[in-house]
Amino acid sequence: LDPTMRTKLQNEILQLHKEFGTTTIMVSHDPSEIYRLASRVVVLNLGKVINDGKPKEILLQTTGSQKFSFKGELLEIMKVDVIYLAIVAIGQQLVEVVISEYEAQNLKVGDSLNISTKAFAPIIS
Repeated sequence: LDPTMRTKLQNEILQLHKEFGTTTIMVSHDPSEIYRLASRVVVLNLGKVINDGKPKEILLQTTGSQKFSFKGELLEIMKVDVIYLAIVAIGQQLVEVVISEYEAQNLKVGDSLNISTKAFAPIIS
């Protein structure tokens, strides 16, 4: 679905829940959709429950004092002048992340990564 239709459908589902007090079992891989629509999240892996809780508890998992944390897949490592850049797929987005020489030598394309930072001042536009 395109984003506009997806939002309309989500609003309709929320309205039906409010109006009729219904329970819905939904399967989704979209964290924003899960956060918006679910009151409880059950995470399965190979048919077994590996996590169960409120959307905020499940989806906003960070360790330490990070301001944000994303899971992604390493697609490429490149050296640009004196720095190393990692291209990481986070959901449907690709991001460039500056990495150390040590990380560049020890990471492999296809690795699963957690990208996080402690000093983050978001610019929202």
